[in-house]
Amino acid sequence: MSILKEKVSYLKGLMNGLDLEEVENQKKFFNSILETLDEFSEEIERIDSMQAGLKDQVDAIDEDLGTLEDEIYEDGEDESIDITCPHCNETISFTGEELSENEEVECPVCHKTFEIEWECDCGCECEDCNHEE
Repeated sequence: MSILKEKVSYLKGLMNGLDLEEVENQKKFFNSILETLDEFSEEIERIDSMQAGLKDQVDAIDEDLGTLEDEIYEDGEDESIDITCPHCNETISFTGEELSENEEVECPVCHKTFEIEWECDCGCECEDCNHEE
């Protein structure tokens, strides 16, 4: 873009130094203006093309980031576990985070607390199972 600034400065100097009464000097001045405007339009087209490419890249990155966010953050947040309150027999939904932080939970219906009894899915039928699936 510095070349364009130099050309504009040249045109300003040309305009100040030319005797615009003479036809040949006017033609030279206007031709210089047209050349500079042509370079401006080419530069703007180049910048516009680069900007469109960058926009496509940013959109692709945004889409990839959204996919990663879904995989990392939303997996644990969207999962809910339904538990029946032993006091009022209402089915209550808890998120995985709520249950992992508390061994006891409060029923939002009857407001009584109760301990969650976890059942092992490994098939070993032990009471205190600590092995992974």
